[in-house]
Amino acid sequence: DWMVQDPYTLELMDVDDDDDDDRVVRRLQLGIDDRVVQRFALAVLYYSTGGLTSWKVSWLSPSTECSWGEPNVDCNFNNVVDLISLPGEGLSGKIPGEIGLLSSLTYLDLNLNDLGGTIPTEIGFFSLLTLLALWSNNLEASIPTEIGLLTSLWRLGLHTN
Repeated sequence: DWMVQDPYTLELMDVDDDDDDDRVVRRLQLGIDDRVVQRFALAVLYYSTGGLTSWKVSWLSPSTECSWGEPNVDCNFNNVVDLISLPGEGLSGKIPGEIGLLSSLTYLDLNLNDLGGTIPTEIGFFSLLTLLALWSNNLEASIPTEIGLLTSLWRLGLHTN
């Protein structure tokens, strides 16, 4: 579990004493600035997937999160993350449910990594998503029914898992 120590600077603390993952997400959704929610979701993605050491300089910097992963993370004209493209980046661990907080994503490419676990049901929050590429990982075989909610999706890659 992750606990926000200071929601304005997004200091995260790993808490192992309880299994309530929703606690942090609920706290952030109670009126905290959208940018903090976005930074939180990307930071959890970084830590949950064993973000590369070389990313640490840019991914967790005080600069705008739109420049954290250039060119792998892109934002629209409102500085809202709408693209994550991290194929073959050596990611491991699990795709966190908090990724669903990035509800403006139109493109999510995490293929050719070593991601395990299940596809989070929060993927269904991406009503604007046109591409979901999760192939060539170690994801469990069950596909969440929430993928059926992705009405804008035109390309889906889940094979070789």
